[in-house]
Order: sequence, then C-alpha cells, then structure tokens
Amino acid sequence: MSRGRERALQAARMLKPKNPSFIGVLRPNYMQRYIMYVPVQFAVKYLRQPKIVKLQTSNGKQWPAKCILRDRASSAMNIGRGWTVFSRDNNLEEGDVCVFELIKKQPVVLKVSIFRVVDYAV
Repeated sequence: MSRGRERALQAARMLKPKNPSFIGVLRPNYMQRYIMYVPVQFAVKYLRQPKIVKLQTSNGKQWPAKCILRDRASSAMNIGRGWTVFSRDNNLEEGDVCVFELIKKQPVVLKVSIFRVVDYAV
C-alpha cells in the first residue's frame, strides 16, 4: 500500500462520525468500473434493496447515485450510476479514501468526507 494511501486511510479512521458509516478506498478496479463498494453489513442494515441515494459533500452539494446489488449471491452493494459524476466533480483519484456517513434514512443521504492521497503523500 502506498505511503499516501496508508496515511489517508489512517486519517479517515480517526474521523468518528456520530451516525452509521463505512470507509471506501478508491481502488483501480473501482475507478475502471465506475463503482464504489458498499460493505454487506452496512447494505443489509441501511439499504436493504437497490435504491437511489444522495451523496453529499461537506459544502452541502448533493449528487444522486444508484445502489445496486453486487451479485445474486451476496447482500453487498455497489454505488453505481451517479458515482462517475460524483467522482469527476470532486476530482477523486485512485487511492483516495472516502468516509460515507448515513445522515438521513428517508430518502437515504450519505455525507462523503474525502481524504485525498495527494494530501498525505509527503
């Protein structure tokens, strides 16, 4: 693991959201397929089925995105359609770490805190 990504991940783990959350690292295959993995524990408890969610940055701007089942054998999900626009608009790069915090259940709003690998590479 690169030094910058390791530090970004450590910084993300230090964030202690008051609501349910999960951490996502932008891996090469996620960047190529334009998805973000949602862990099964979070998906089962808070998403349950494919649905549209809102991704919100710290400035309050929101992007719609679709959560879809990863495959039939798993309850894990991916954030798919909409993730590409969110990633591009927020200049996300491979190795960046995002903390997704559930700030609203109906409709689902996930606050995304971004830890950029370039900020931790030094």
